[in-house]
Amino acid sequence: MKLAPAALMAFFLGLGLIVFSFIWPSLVEKSAWSEEQAKEHSAASADLHRLAHMQGHPAGDAGHGEPGHAHSPAGASDQSSGPQAFEDAKARYQKSSDALAAAQSYYQGVAVWMKWIGIVLTLLGAGAYLVLVRAGD
Repeated sequence: MKLAPAALMAFFLGLGLIVFSFIWPSLVEKSAWSEEQAKEHSAASADLHRLAHMQGHPAGDAGHGEPGHAHSPAGASDQSSGPQAFEDAKARYQKSSDALAAAQSYYQGVAVWMKWIGIVLTLLGAGAYLVLVRAGD
């Protein structure tokens, strides 16, 4: 019976870890992705979108490439909408998107480990407590 409090402590520590594993990502996610990275990702996405819509349309077709068109910023030139510009924008967006995915999952590994350790501690604590209580009766 002297080990029963330790078994209960393992049980409640395990439950605490399980609960904390759900809270953990929201506590630390802000440090993984900065405001500057978010602005860069938004700009890269907008550039890729603009250039993707310009692909396959001649510069004068339906206003594409014209200053003031919805897909073209003022002063856009044909050089900024060529195949190389599209590939550059695509690479820039992919790099930013990869960084976003890494930031989103950066602390998830810690949460998964906390969850599994919590489950094991909870099961071991409950099992040990039940065995110790039955042995004491």
